[in-house]
Amino acid sequence: MISIILPIWKPKFNELKQCIESLINQTYSKIEIILVYTSTKDYDEKFYSFLKQYVDERIKVVKNEKLGLANALNEGIKNANGEFIARIDQDDYCDNKRFEMQLKFKKENNANIIGSWAHHIASDGTIISNTQKPTTHNEIRKKMMLHCPMSHPAILMDRKMLNEIGLYDPNFESAEDYELYFRAMNKNFRFGNVPEYLVFTRENPDSMTRGSKWQKQRRLYMKAKTKALKEYNFVKPLDVLYYLITPVSYVVSPRMWRKLKRLTGWHK
Repeated sequence: MISIILPIWKPKFNELKQCIESLINQTYSKIEIILVYTSTKDYDEKFYSFLKQYVDERIKVVKNEKLGLANALNEGIKNANGEFIARIDQDDYCDNKRFEMQLKFKKENNANIIGSWAHHIASDGTIISNTQKPTTHNEIRKKMMLHCPMSHPAILMDRKMLNEIGLYDPNFESAEDYELYFRAMNKNFRFGNVPEYLVFTRENPDSMTRGSKWQKQRRLYMKAKTKALKEYNFVKPLDVLYYLITPVSYVVSPRMWRKLKRLTGWHK
């Protein structure tokens, strides 16, 4: 079974509906959808009223008492029953064959943590850009210190892996996924990305990765890279080079960064 962790905080309900229905309608149906809800006074009544439209035993709500994505994810994982843990954000959605294709790719490549390529969409659903992450384990390892090699909302990973390396570290909020990937790679777990666009991630103005807080997010990525360099043996010549050039990204906006990556091939 796949346990899908879906953190919810101050949602836009039309976007949340699209997200949940993309999960309900998956071709691989052996799933549980764990809605990790962080209570907010102005949203509680609307949220529980919204849920009444779904009569599906695969959906369950877990209350989260701590702010922050890392804490919400960890609370969801602690309440998960699946052999695999998957991710999606409340304003994103996925292709209805996502998990079928990811499990097939995972088995064929003997991988422990799988992602995919991603479409980035505007608030109206229009595709405005794409991300093609490296697909093989070796490619991912080679580029890992350059940029985050996985799209977090597209992740599918082994629960056993998390039992060994631990859960998300709240000290790396907004780079919690990147820091976890470094830990997993250090323990020789295998990575891969399905070379298909299986997730649609929304360009939210408040997003740490693609919104107005992007400079703070870049500094947090640097913090994760510094830990990888010091503690996780990311000391190959390319690792050090990529680490040293990271501060350049502090003055390059997400839009400019995407153009630069495409020109140089860094997006692959």
